[in-house]
Amino acid sequence: MLNILKMVPKKTSDLMYATVHQGKGFYALLVGDSKFLRTESALFLAKNYLCLGTRDEDCPCSSCRKFPEDNPDVLVLSPSASGNMLKESSDACISFLEDISLFTGKKSVILKEVDKFTPAALGSLLKILEEKIPSASIIMTASSRNKVEPTVRSRCQIFFTGDNTRTSLFQRLSSEGTNVKTSEELSRVGTWISGDACDDKDKLLIVHKALPKILAALMQGDSAKALSYFSEFAVKARVEDITMLSETILATLVDVQKVSFMASSHISQPSRLEWITSLRDGLGDEALTRAIALFTRVRECLPKHRRAMLIWAMCGMAEEVKETKTTPTKES
Repeated sequence: MLNILKMVPKKTSDLMYATVHQGKGFYALLVGDSKFLRTESALFLAKNYLCLGTRDEDCPCSSCRKFPEDNPDVLVLSPSASGNMLKESSDACISFLEDISLFTGKKSVILKEVDKFTPAALGSLLKILEEKIPSASIIMTASSRNKVEPTVRSRCQIFFTGDNTRTSLFQRLSSEGTNVKTSEELSRVGTWISGDACDDKDKLLIVHKALPKILAALMQGDSAKALSYFSEFAVKARVEDITMLSETILATLVDVQKVSFMASSHISQPSRLEWITSLRDGLGDEALTRAIALFTRVRECLPKHRRAMLIWAMCGMAEEVKETKTTPTKES
């Protein structure tokens, strides 16, 4: 079982431990790039705040055993299907807190993605936060503190739960039974993708399988072959899959550049390092930098344009490679 206190930054770990052990109600805002760490940290705070026993992972108390689904003193709210947190959610939070605790003598509310509150829902939330409820904890999550209204931030204790680091991704993948070799590779590129390498493991494995053929063709300057391989991949691909492929190509190109400059890359497998090094042979530094710039553009464009932009970047990279290989001939 993963210990969330060992995965978040040390300062945050200490603050979380101290907060739940003081036994008082609190309002917290958990921020960080990793949705997994935000969610798990919120559950840790809520569970330990309501704990009737030893406040450890194996606590046998009735509150911990029923947490969170069957514990009547816990309310977890997420954004609606439209992606927003509606006023109905904040109203449900108010009603929940007004009721008497049925189980632990305390109550805990988890509000995920609080930065997505509609104006009406935000107004209701602020009314809640203006009142200090001694027997309740309200725990909110958001990807960035800057996306949360200052009026909300000022009323909360803020915890930085961390980013999707290679170490944390490797730990999670390994704990789920993924073999070491695969965990190493997926955690390497997982820090680059906008999704979650663990939640999207099956998709990432498909991308990881398609990547060598596509990138090898691009490094040879063969855009026709690269696009043929891409077509095989893209037959059933959704926007998220196209995005993941472009981000994985970008991550690999950056590792190629790091190898080129003898910088520390995240490649731990000798076979993968050998392949990355071979890709670097014959490709000039300027061409490689321009290729990285092309795929960075893909990463930054609107999702609806991503497929077209990825094809544009692949063709552009193939042309860069061709020009690099033909330049010495012209000079001679």
